[in-house]
Amino acid sequence: MITKDIRRLLRLLPIVVCIGAAFGCGQPEKEIDKGPSILRIQADNLRPSAFTTRVKVTVYCDITWSADLSDKSWAKIENLVRDEGVGGSFTVTLSPNSGKGPREVVVKVTAGKGETTATLTQEGLESFFQPSTITLVGTGNSSVTFTSPYDWTAEIVSGSEWFNLRTSSGKAGSATLTCYAKDANENVGSREGAVRVKIGTVSVDIPVVQGQKDVILGEEAEAAVDWKGGTITVHTQSNVDYRITCDADWVVHTETRALNEATEVFQVQPNETSEKRTATIWFSGGNGAALSVQVTQGGKDPLLDVSQPGFYRLNGQDYVHGEAGWNQLGRRENPNGSMSFRLMNRADFSVLSVEGIPASVTEDSEYSVVLQLQKKDRIVHRETYAASVISTSEELVWMKTDSGIWIIIKK
Repeated sequence: MITKDIRRLLRLLPIVVCIGAAFGCGQPEKEIDKGPSILRIQADNLRPSAFTTRVKVTVYCDITWSADLSDKSWAKIENLVRDEGVGGSFTVTLSPNSGKGPREVVVKVTAGKGETTATLTQEGLESFFQPSTITLVGTGNSSVTFTSPYDWTAEIVSGSEWFNLRTSSGKAGSATLTCYAKDANENVGSREGAVRVKIGTVSVDIPVVQGQKDVILGEEAEAAVDWKGGTITVHTQSNVDYRITCDADWVVHTETRALNEATEVFQVQPNETSEKRTATIWFSGGNGAALSVQVTQGGKDPLLDVSQPGFYRLNGQDYVHGEAGWNQLGRRENPNGSMSFRLMNRADFSVLSVEGIPASVTEDSEYSVVLQLQKKDRIVHRETYAASVISTSEELVWMKTDSGIWIIIKK
């Protein structure tokens, strides 16, 4: 049986528990249950460019805080630092925006019951490239400008048959990409192409467009074609039917294009000889005066008949890959963007090299190059020459110096 003292103790127990709870109510309120007296964030750039990838956010807060993002597919929080009682900072890391338009991410900082936000708007490519499309007029230059955070390169991905780049790479900072058309577009209608610009790990295609140019020839016209041949066009204005004749079989009439004027297209065959040749195309009909077009085609440079890499006519001697012990080739791209080409002879420890050629060369370009011949540890020839690029292929580059030296480089 329970004694009276035990029953009295059991009656007092709830009172003791309540007293303990009352003393517990005097403990400090938990941080999560109260709000901060100050909570503010400041981003160093609310409208980063398409290629800006880091935005620093400073937090002003007197209690523990946390940060979050509304979209983590292209943005994330890094380098979070908390300074108790003061705030702290963190970095919002963005991936480059390859889209045309801007995109947004909301940065949210929470402290207890308090919350504050800031919106970062990353610009798209429409505002990055100025203008966003390259429009070519005639054969003049046209450019886009941009501010690149990294070194950049450019290449033609569509339309290389009718336009070229004057600039194909650059350093970080203010940049200009310039294009020009190879001809004035004497065809029917406009034409379109594209340039691919690579900045860091992102590639962007910029449209290139050129409208047609209407051409009316006089009673006489001339056309010049190099030894490779190709197509030529003759625009005529006529109110009568006419016939076309040519006094050479290496110029062939292929088609007629018509809009308000007629456009005659001719295919010129390659000239495999070193001699220049000419032909005359006649347009005649009705009682009108005949229209003539003089076609002049240059001869093929004898250098192009040689296909073995090496150095020819250097001090009256040829150094040819695969002959007389010159069995090793070397090619290196230098940090400054130039290319070094070497031909080596292990039998007598000789090295013949050329320096100063860009890694990417184009026909009809001219460069200042240095030729050096070293035998063992002695340099027996070193001189600077002006060298012209005669032709290029997928594998070779043919060059000729102002002193008549031939250089054939394997890419």
